[in-house]
Amino acid sequence: MDNSSWVHKGMEYIEENSSVCPFCQHNTIDEIFRNKLNDFFNNEYIEKLDYMKLKKKELFNEVYSILDGLRNNLEMQESCNIAELNISTYNALIGKIEAQLESVNNKIEKKIKAPENKIFF
Repeated sequence: MDNSSWVHKGMEYIEENSSVCPFCQHNTIDEIFRNKLNDFFNNEYIEKLDYMKLKKKELFNEVYSILDGLRNNLEMQESCNIAELNISTYNALIGKIEAQLESVNNKIEKKIKAPENKIFF
C-alpha cells in the first residue's frame, strides 16, 4: 500500500468542480486524473483495507472465543471446586491476554489509518 494512504487522504482536499491542485495551486486536476485516482482507490486500495479489517475481525473473534473459554473454566472452578487452580494467577493471565489484545488492536487500527507504515508485534 506504500504511499497510497497519504494520496488517499489528499483527495479530500480536491474540490469537486475545480481543476486547481490544493497543494501546488496549479491547474493540474482534470477528469482523466480524477478518474485514475478514483479507479485506483475504488478497487485495489479499498480491497486491501477491507482485507485488513476482515483479518482483524477474524483474529479478534478467535481470541474472544478463547477468552470466553478461559472465563468459563474459571467460573466452573469457582462453583465446583473440582481441581486446584490458582485463581489469582489465572485472572492475571487473562488480564495479560486482554492487554496484549488491546495493544494489537491499537497497532492494527494505526495500520488501517496509515497502511504505508509498518507495524511490529
